[in-house]
This record gives sequence, structure tokens and C-alpha cells, in this order.
Amino acid sequence: MPYITATDRWTPIASMGSRRYDLASVALNGFIYVMGGSDGRNDLDTAEKYDPVGDRWTPIASMCSARISVAAVAL
Repeated sequence: MPYITATDRWTPIASMGSRRYDLASVALNGFIYVMGGSDGRNDLDTAEKYDPVGDRWTPIASMCSARISVAAVAL
């Protein structure tokens, strides 16, 4: 949930298409990208992009293999 300083409140946003934890995330060009992680049963190779203006998650190309407990950086 993003924190809105003007209202001093946390605001809910749209849910990701896949539940995941131990994922990598990175902000780039106004979007938030999440990739990999685990859904509790399987390690994931999937990735999603969040658009804060439209408040929606969009699936993007999957990674070549599943990854968990990873990191990401935007250069």
C-alpha cells in the first residue's frame, strides 16, 4: 500500500496477478516491476509490471528459470 502524505494514510492498490513472496522488485520509468519469488508451493519464473497511474498489474515476459530470494536493480 502506498503512503499518501497529504492524507497521512496508507491507500490500498490493485492486487498482483500472482501471490508471491521472496521476490525481486525494482522501480523504473514510473513503473514497479516484480519478478520471481514463491507462491508457497512453487518457485516462480513469472514477472509483472505495476502502473501506479492506472492502478493495474500487467504480466510481462517470464524469466528463463524460476528464482526465489533474489534482488533486482535498475541501471
